[in-house]
Amino acid sequence: MKKILIGIFSALLITTFFFNSVSGNQLKSHILVSDQPDGYKFSKNQVHEFAIEEPIYIAFAATGLVRDNKGVVKAYTDVEVITPNNEVLFSLKKHAGINQDIPTDQKGVIFSPSLDITFEQGDSLGMYTIFSKVTDINGASSTSSKTTILLFESQDAKKLIMSPVKDAKHLDLLWAHYFKTKNPWAVKSIIKAIRLRDSKNIETAVIGSAAIWSLESNAFQHPEVYSLCQEALKQTKGSLHKHLDQLIKKVDDKKRKDQSV
Repeated sequence: MKKILIGIFSALLITTFFFNSVSGNQLKSHILVSDQPDGYKFSKNQVHEFAIEEPIYIAFAATGLVRDNKGVVKAYTDVEVITPNNEVLFSLKKHAGINQDIPTDQKGVIFSPSLDITFEQGDSLGMYTIFSKVTDINGASSTSSKTTILLFESQDAKKLIMSPVKDAKHLDLLWAHYFKTKNPWAVKSIIKAIRLRDSKNIETAVIGSAAIWSLESNAFQHPEVYSLCQEALKQTKGSLHKHLDQLIKKVDDKKRKDQSV
């Protein structure tokens, strides 16, 4: 069971780091996610990985809004959250908005109220997608944006998977976690470690080779690991793509030889 809490805080404050980087008059929708109630104020607090029971603070904003002849901005946003299983967790119409006189030098606004979510045990783990559709009443236009949040079963799991792989022990812990929980993000973390293979540092390159070897071995034995490698191949470029392509070809070759015996 999930808690959905609506929090109202100083939602009209403009974040210097955020809006100073925005130019032009085109309507744009923005979603700011943090692990702190006022995290939208600082870029370093923008977080997209969370654990069960960890509060998630979400603010909705827009730039390029049209002012009427009195300088008033009128807009609102619809919000929708999609689960890792591509189901609608909840949908909120006109959840947050603005109807206020805004200075002409102010590039954008953060709507009120914000949205606070806390996931609990039993909720689906993995990637959630947050959609925001901003409608500018004065401008008679609308635009959408989306962002994602990644939900882990615990803080320890989040730290294990999100921390860059640095040694063989870390690889072993990731595989142990995957086979215990079937969390695909553990394998995705190992796939990222393939890049280490091209390091000029010998010890680092060895870790990258270990990641490749372990993926090749487990992809041959476990179809779900093979599928994760195939999925990653479609989404990667450069050296990582090259190593994954070689890995999959080796696994395919092993399968063919195994079937011919």
